[in-house]
Amino acid sequence: MQLLKGFVAALVGNSMIASVAMAHAGHEQELGIVHVMTSFEHIAGFLVFGVAAAVLMLTRRILFVVAANLALLLYVLFQGVFHGMHGGKLFGLETALAGAALALGSWRATHLIYQRYTSRHSTDRR
Repeated sequence: MQLLKGFVAALVGNSMIASVAMAHAGHEQELGIVHVMTSFEHIAGFLVFGVAAAVLMLTRRILFVVAANLALLLYVLFQGVFHGMHGGKLFGLETALAGAALALGSWRATHLIYQRYTSRHSTDRR
C-alpha cells in the first residue's frame, strides 16, 4: 500500500510540474514524434504514467485497473489535443502516438520485471 501511495504522489507531482509554463522553447519546428522522443518532460511524463499504470494493474483490483487505464488514456488524449491545438492535428496525433508507445513500453517493462522477480523468488522458496 505504501508503494501505491508513492506512485499516486508521483503522478500528482508530475502533473503539477509539467505545466504550460514549461512549454517547449526551441521545439516549434519538430515533428510530433521527434518532439516527444527528444523532450525530457514528455519522456518522463509518459514513463511515469506507464509505470504507475502497471503497478496499479498488478494489484488486480478492478477499480485500480480501470482507474489506471482511464488515467493513462486521459493523459495521452490531453497531450494529443493540447499539442494539436498548438501545432496542428497531425502534430497532436503524432504526439499522442509516440507518448502512447512510451507509456506502453514502460508498462510492459514494469510488468516483465515484476514477473521475473516473482518467478525467481517463487523458485528460491522450493
